[in-house]
Amino acid sequence: MKAPLLAWRSLWRHPRRTVFCVAASGLGLFFALVYIGLTDGMVKDASDRVDRTGLGHVVIEATGFKDEQDIGKTFSPSQVLERLELGAGRKASARVLSPALVATAWGTRGVELLGVDPVAEAGVSEAARTIVAGQALAPDDVRGIVLGRELAKKLKVGPGGKVRVTVQRPDGELGAELFRVRGLAGGPSATMGGRVAYVTSAAARQLLGLGEVAHQVVLFLPDGAQADEVAASLRARLGPAVEVRSLGEFLPVWRKLTTLLDVFIYAVIVVLYVLVGLGILNVMLMSVLERTQEFGVMLAIGTRPAQVVRQVLFEGMWIACIAVVLGLALGLPVNAWGAQHGLMDYRAEFGEVYEMSGVAMSMQIKTVFSLARALETSAVVWLLTVLVGVYPAWRVSRLEPSAALRKS
Repeated sequence: MKAPLLAWRSLWRHPRRTVFCVAASGLGLFFALVYIGLTDGMVKDASDRVDRTGLGHVVIEATGFKDEQDIGKTFSPSQVLERLELGAGRKASARVLSPALVATAWGTRGVELLGVDPVAEAGVSEAARTIVAGQALAPDDVRGIVLGRELAKKLKVGPGGKVRVTVQRPDGELGAELFRVRGLAGGPSATMGGRVAYVTSAAARQLLGLGEVAHQVVLFLPDGAQADEVAASLRARLGPAVEVRSLGEFLPVWRKLTTLLDVFIYAVIVVLYVLVGLGILNVMLMSVLERTQEFGVMLAIGTRPAQVVRQVLFEGMWIACIAVVLGLALGLPVNAWGAQHGLMDYRAEFGEVYEMSGVAMSMQIKTVFSLARALETSAVVWLLTVLVGVYPAWRVSRLEPSAALRKS
């Protein structure tokens, strides 16, 4: 009789033991799939929110602008934009930036004033295209302003109201203008919504006394994972007049957070795999010890030790196959449901969004349904289940028939 068929029949001579072993491995795979789905969902949500804030995957600034906070350091945006190879999902927006004071009769707030092309900015920033009250800026509007929703609440002003914006120009003189609030911007981050105001590029340049220049160009990529590679390529092409940073370099806390999450995820997965492996090893080893007399009889009637070892290994393979089917049958539907409806919901305790160092995460935690990821995890659990059967098989290979037959 072939070893795989003999191993299959041998498994079901002791169904309870087989069920325990399959359950240990299958449930381990189930928990691994759900855990990976949840953590992938958390990272994806945070990443999507960072993408939507308008920070950009690649940031291009005049050399020294970020470090010195010198609004006199500018560059020609047209020369940079024509080298970015836009299209195929790539979008870019040139910005004129300046610290500013926005004042109403109810108070004054320090903000970051962004002078933008409203159409281009809407392509890279959710806040610029999510107008929750009023209307968006028109491209030729030099007296309109859009405030972040949280900022407008603090200043007690709404669409149609007037605000006074004051900046310090590169020559040290003050620039001030009255603007009418056209609308209020939403967006994924309440923190950013409380410190940002938008005017058109022409209005910002006029206020600051600048020519046809910009301080920053942000580039949005269809795949954020390419940010470092694209940034390196642009550095070589654009030269030393500008500084090019990927999102991870521009926002170090984001890179640290994703690195920390990756380390934590893999550490927990390793621990989970070890626990699953030890559980399977325990059940299979007990199975071998309980069948010592059976193996002794097989050896005594002329079965070679290698054939007995092969049977034990095939039993482990059958257990692994059944366990993988069980784990996938339980894990895939849970992850699919969690991807649509959310598997964990802490909105009642923490609100819709929790922010840490400007990075926002939804408190309705959804999973990521990935068949490729599930099959990868299943392959690891299958291999682990087979490998832990090697030690019990090795024990069998060392049995002496006479000693094994005397075991009770």
